[in-house]
Amino acid sequence: MRRQLIFIRRHLSFIFPVHKLLLLKMKRMNKHS
Repeated sequence: MRRQLIFIRRHLSFIFPVHKLLLLKMKRMNKHS
């Protein structure tokens, strides 16, 4: 159980920065159009 939590937390810490980058790209695309 604990091992699973650590794995999920690591996965989230990887996904969140990528998600923010995608959001920034989306905003820039919207500005251009």
